[in-house]
This record gives sequence, C-alpha cells and structure tokens, in this order.
Amino acid sequence: MMLVGRKLLPSHQSHLSIIFPKRYLIDQPFYKLRPPFSKSNYDIKDIYENEKLLADYSSALKFYTQSAEKGNPIAQFCMGYLHLCRIISEDYSLKDSFKYFKLSADQGNIDAQYFLGQFYNRKMGLPEKLSTLDRRKLFFQYNKLSADQGNPKSQYLVGECYEHGKGVSKDLSNALKYYNLSADQGYFCGQFAIGEMYEFGKGAVPEDLSKAFEYYKLSADQGHKYAQENIGFFYYLGKGGVPKDSSEAFKYFKLAADQGLKIAQFQVGIFYQHSKGGVPQDYSEALKYYKLSADQRYPMALHSLGDCYYNGIGVPKDSSEAFKYYKLSGEQGDEAKKRLKNVSSNKNKAS
Repeated sequence: MMLVGRKLLPSHQSHLSIIFPKRYLIDQPFYKLRPPFSKSNYDIKDIYENEKLLADYSSALKFYTQSAEKGNPIAQFCMGYLHLCRIISEDYSLKDSFKYFKLSADQGNIDAQYFLGQFYNRKMGLPEKLSTLDRRKLFFQYNKLSADQGNPKSQYLVGECYEHGKGVSKDLSNALKYYNLSADQGYFCGQFAIGEMYEFGKGAVPEDLSKAFEYYKLSADQGHKYAQENIGFFYYLGKGGVPKDSSEAFKYFKLAADQGLKIAQFQVGIFYQHSKGGVPQDYSEALKYYKLSADQRYPMALHSLGDCYYNGIGVPKDSSEAFKYYKLSGEQGDEAKKRLKNVSSNKNKAS
C-alpha cells in the first residue's frame, strides 16, 4: 500500500505502532493545523496489546480499522487523521475523516473535538448542509468540550468566540477567562490575545501597556508575526515605558516582515534606507522591502517607492515609475500631491 500526500517520519515508514503511541507523530495536516497532542482521556495501551500484530503497515492499518469500528476513540481519531493526511488512499476523503473524528469526539476525545471544530468552521466533509450560524455553534460547542479538558488551542478559540460573539453570545469576561487558560499553558495565540486586551483595555481589563508588552513578547518569541510587529513598535516608539531601542525594533520588525506583514516590511525598508538602529544603509534591501509591502498595496510603501524613483534612491530616476507609485498610494499628503503634480506636468511637457 502506497503512502501518498504526506510522508511518515523516516524511521516510522512501516510502523504505525511506533508513531501513534508517541502522540501521533505524523506530519502536520492541511493549512498548518497542528494537533494539540494533549493527554488523551483513554489509556493508549488499549490499542497496543499485541505489538507483533502492528509490526507492518497493513497489519497496523487493519488493526486500527477494526479497533475504530469496535468503538475505540483513539483508533477513531487516528483513522480520521490518516484520512485527512491522505495516507490511507490517494482519494482526499474528508467525509471519512469527518466521520471518524466525530465518532471519537462524541466519546470525549480531546484531540478529535478540536479537529472536528475545524471541520465545521471550514465547511469540510460535512454530511449535510448547515447554515453559517449552525456551523459556528458547533464550532464553539466542540472547541469548548476540548477547551474544558485543557486543550490550549481550543481554549484560545473559545476565547475568540466569546470575544466576537461567534456561535455564542458575546462575553468579554469569558473571553478573558479562556484566553488566560490558553496563555497560562504557553500557547502563543492566547498570549497575543491577552496582550491585545491589555493594550486596548477591553472589557473589565484595564489598559496596561507594560502588561501588553509582557504578553506580546512571550508570543513574539514563539513566532507570532503580529506580536513581533507589535513588539517592534513598542521598542521603536518607547511605548508603555519600554526604553526605545532601534536595534531591537529592527529585529522584531524583520521577523514579522519575513512572515509577510506589510507594515513591518515597510518599517524594515525605512531602517535600511536611513540606516536606523545600527543597520547598515542598503538601498537595494530598502527597495526590496518597500516592494514587498507595496505589492500588498500598503500606501506608505507605495509612496516611498515613488520617492525612490523620483529621487533616484537605489534606482535610476524614473518619472514614469514615480508617477505610477504616487498615484497608487492615493496621493498621500500634500508633499505627495505636489510631487505627483510635478511629475505629471513633466510627463505632459515631454509628450
């Protein structure tokens, strides 16, 4: 039987008996969803009574299938995961994946509850058509079941549901409760959400920029791109009593920029153009980051590209390109309007 779509870990090519007891060490599935790998409610030994039977892939698959059909919730979760990752068949069977996740989730499996929530949220493999409201309610319902068993990802998602009234009545007190549960387990999305609540003083949370910085930093250092951008501004502007530090600001802006955030990309361009924070002046790098940001239609980056072509910064002077970018920027500000008018006037004279 050929493995397709996803590869197993090299040392586990034919030993699902090794993979699953180590908390489902299969490659992550679609859209970068990562299993929470939290403690299961069921004894893993229930599935592994006969190691010889699980010595090869086909025997293991047969065993999981039989165990799932007999109602073992861990086997059901594993079958759902295998269908999701297209390891069982070349056919991308989301309906089979949904079926097994639901069987497992309805028996209380914490991981299956989390995954089933994603299926409802993304309209994947559903056996019947549901309204947006019904899907949101089920997304909330299954994530809350998982959250109340300690899953930090579901705790964050439940907090988000309460904050925005998604599938449940808006309740900022409960949003804070679940965000805190998630953040206390070190989940970077939960930490970011708490940071936002402190930065903007949401609900009963008082505005506290030093607390916001603390939570953003925890999240940023785990790779959360929006937290990285926020930390960049804290250092750049000296927000919340944080000492200004252009070097640290550049570090976090670049981390966020390299994950595709347009404002951070623009900021990195500024650092390279004007040699801020000890960053060596590099017009080609400035142009690179301005263009990355401009490609996402960030007005200030479009304006800065117009300036580069207008003044010949890192590129030959080019009034046509300057005109193009000034116009795309929406003619921001009096100076941009003036330059756009000058460039337009020069173009008319040339013609």
